[in-house]
Amino acid sequence: MRFLHCSDIHLGRRPIGSPNSPYSSARYEDYFSAFDYVVDWAVQNKPNAFFITGDLFDKRDINPDTLARTQSILSRLKENGIRVLAIEGNHDKSFSANESWLRFLHETEYLELLCPVQGEKDIVFPNVSIEGFKVFGLGYPGFMAEEMILKASSFLEGKDNII
Repeated sequence: MRFLHCSDIHLGRRPIGSPNSPYSSARYEDYFSAFDYVVDWAVQNKPNAFFITGDLFDKRDINPDTLARTQSILSRLKENGIRVLAIEGNHDKSFSANESWLRFLHETEYLELLCPVQGEKDIVFPNVSIEGFKVFGLGYPGFMAEEMILKASSFLEGKDNII
């Protein structure tokens, strides 16, 4: 089984300074070029899953160009039957704790968002299965990472788990 893993892609990033300067525009393009390169590799090599583990975007207030270009790149994975599994990073949140751009991409079927949800009594960790492995996502736990890992461990059965 083969996975491709990437994180901290930071699409939409512009360096400090004038957003319309040639330098800023070139750096903005660099992030898309790098992500495009990784997606090209995935399309050619057909991993079982493509993991994005946080910070697909650089900031919560992304512009329409950033969203449209991201959808275009992710659509190539979808068209080639490559499953995209993602967790949120702190930069992927939208304007409230319950919203994120990754949730939007999940709802529009560009990726599968793996994140814990509040159950009746405690946090539940939904998972997906790939080639017999259960894949769980912690989301962005921040300072609660240790606590979230302990809670997630209660959902693990056997040894074929990926968190």
